[in-house]
Amino acid sequence: MDTAINTKKGDIQQGGNIQKVVPPSATVGHIVSSYYEEQKLQKIRMMAAIWAAGSLIGLLYTLSSSTTYLNRAGDTVGAAVGLATAVFVALSARKLSTWIIHLLLILSIVSISGGIFLDKGSSDSLAVAFMYIWVVLYIAYFFSLKQVLGYLGFVLFNYIVVLALTARTTMLPSAILIAGTLLECVIVVSYLNSKLKKMAVTDALTGLPNRQWLEMILSREIARAERQKSPLSVAIVDLDHFKFVNDTKGHAAGDELLVDIAERWKAALRTVDLMARYGGDEFVLVLPDCMLSDADKVLTRLQTSATQGCSAGVASWRKGDTAATILARADKALYKAKQDGRGRIENEMDGSPFQDACLSK
Repeated sequence: MDTAINTKKGDIQQGGNIQKVVPPSATVGHIVSSYYEEQKLQKIRMMAAIWAAGSLIGLLYTLSSSTTYLNRAGDTVGAAVGLATAVFVALSARKLSTWIIHLLLILSIVSISGGIFLDKGSSDSLAVAFMYIWVVLYIAYFFSLKQVLGYLGFVLFNYIVVLALTARTTMLPSAILIAGTLLECVIVVSYLNSKLKKMAVTDALTGLPNRQWLEMILSREIARAERQKSPLSVAIVDLDHFKFVNDTKGHAAGDELLVDIAERWKAALRTVDLMARYGGDEFVLVLPDCMLSDADKVLTRLQTSATQGCSAGVASWRKGDTAATILARADKALYKAKQDGRGRIENEMDGSPFQDACLSK
């Protein structure tokens, strides 16, 4: 498919409405909704996998156990229902709403509790109780700490009720062991998950948001600009002669320079502004409620505070823009600033619907 936009070179078709050259699938609304749709599908399909695996393991456990206390009929029916539910959920994932996730979680907890109750005459009910761990691991990975604690409390409540109904007071030490194990799972998985999420969206050297996070935030800010009809400026800033620094002083010096620049520029920006490392010695600034004219002042302030010369290209939001199109125009302006002698700020003046100044700091 031919396209009039080259996000690498910043080439944009001239003399036409930019909306005509943006594929419909690349609209901001689609980008944001696709992200959340993918998150929903991941949660639902993982829940279906847990139901399928849990049902199969439960069935195999029932069929292979030699104990006479098991309720084999009940366990077999439960496993069959669980497998059927897993298949239905997996096949219907795109059509299901997010509430189905919470419904399946509650059913999972109640089903495990029911399995413990049915096996009340067997010491193997302790093994069934450890299936709570599957649910807790899922919750700790996908949900907020507040939701995790709520579900964990529901799990413990269910287990205590089952022990009370079966009069298995001798299993109190086992209950404490399971409760402690579940709590430890929550703590470890929640901590590791938060670290992994941070690593996924953070540049390891500068601590700034990385390109992946930038694209999400920029899409969100474009959607806000469209909704509120407010200005938005985006700048790509490139350090001049950075390769010379690496070649003459070493890469360690280059890294120190990038960290120093990042710290200086973060301090010079408003709290609503976003700065991300775009790659190498390039940074992107997302400036909400800011016109091109005032973006010049922001970038001039950054140039003054920097210990290394830099060039910048700035573009402002236009109706129909995506993250790719506005970055392409900023990149084209940056290329012109480099071509015209470096140490310059090049604006994309045409096409901006705003002429007022940026909101004050």
